[in-house]
Amino acid sequence: MNIFSIKKTEIAIKEKTLTEKLKFKYFFILCLVSIVPFLDPSSSEIETQIPFKMYYDMAYVMVILLGLYFTYKTNEKNDNQNYIERFILLSLPTVLSTLVMFLIIAIPVLIGISILTLSEPFLLNLLSIAYLLPHVISMIIFKRISTSLTQVAL
Repeated sequence: MNIFSIKKTEIAIKEKTLTEKLKFKYFFILCLVSIVPFLDPSSSEIETQIPFKMYYDMAYVMVILLGLYFTYKTNEKNDNQNYIERFILLSLPTVLSTLVMFLIIAIPVLIGISILTLSEPFLLNLLSIAYLLPHVISMIIFKRISTSLTQVAL
């Protein structure tokens, strides 16, 4: 398989010569390339609200990359079969159920806290915590996918 040759990749898929490790490398590179547009500091109005936007973005990229790495290692440790397929198939229900769980639990809690304490410094702290929610939710999603990968291998 060659990263620049569709034909060679097609042949490798047809001949089933791709190892899980090689599939993972290509998937990992694809994910890296997919993250790049989000790192443009001029493209977001949120940069004026978060003092350390670059660190915020770098932390999110690290969450994604480490999540991919650890889910791959979980699959490798078990039966080392079909990582990409399993990851993709498990991702949709995991993401949807995690987001629903977040909406049901976290939003009412955050609204309740903001109503009970209307002091400005507390609201600013609450907003600061809210900015980290994508990071936390992503970590939860990767942990749940990792657990599911273990179950699939049994």
